[in-house]
Amino acid sequence: MQKNIVSKSLSSSGKSRKRSTTEKINFRKYILRLNKSLKLKQKLSGRFLGEMDDFMCHILEMFEDNLTNLAASTYRKTLTVSQLENATRLSLPMKLDEFAIDYGRNAVSRSLRNIN
Repeated sequence: MQKNIVSKSLSSSGKSRKRSTTEKINFRKYILRLNKSLKLKQKLSGRFLGEMDDFMCHILEMFEDNLTNLAASTYRKTLTVSQLENATRLSLPMKLDEFAIDYGRNAVSRSLRNIN
């Protein structure tokens, strides 16, 4: 997934025009943080980190595409829980989607409990 960054630059006539550049989201520091939090004794190579970074970006792009298609088909700005679950099922393989949906439900219920 690439994040759009909009910067303003002045043209020769003094008017501002927008110039858009794209920047790749990097997951390497989160992978290293997870490895450290799990206290694994293994060192992670740069090649492995690059492959995992590409894998995470690819999954995020698929998830974003599925969510965009679902939002466009309903003509609404907000998505329902069932639409989020459908996008997760379309983006991830069988066992991973079940795990992701359960983890998401638990995270939402924990955060709601902490608010109350």
